[in-house]
Amino acid sequence: MADAKRPDLRFRGATFDAPVPVELKVADNWTGPHLFERMEVQLGGDYLRDTRSSRGIFLLVYIGTRKRWDLPSGRKAESFEALLIALRQHWSLISSQYPNVEDLAVVGIDLTLRGLDTKTIKESSKARKAAEKDKRAGSKKPRGKRGAVRA
Repeated sequence: MADAKRPDLRFRGATFDAPVPVELKVADNWTGPHLFERMEVQLGGDYLRDTRSSRGIFLLVYIGTRKRWDLPSGRKAESFEALLIALRQHWSLISSQYPNVEDLAVVGIDLTLRGLDTKTIKESSKARKAAEKDKRAGSKKPRGKRGAVRA
């Protein structure tokens, strides 16, 4: 890719030389303005500068921990679907600034529709991190002089 940039994913075909870069973001971890900026600058500006790549995918995954996002317009997206719509509309407004980009698709995967309980996921993640921290702290034994381990 241009300037040796490396997207999260890249699709290639065996019979053509036109890789399709994919920028993957967990929507819950990003503010609205950051997502808009990443779509424009990172995907549209960096990855799609490669002369072989004229199409890209901005892939957002939603796990359900964030309920709303601020939008560059000053409004708020009150749902994941509203965020996707706002990103698509924004791209359609600015796409003329990227003449080498034929298409940029904004794709969303809403994991809450699969019945994932985000509260349980968060709690198990916290418990796992705490256990790892305790394990690391327990493995550090005080040392005497010259690095010998005390009993």
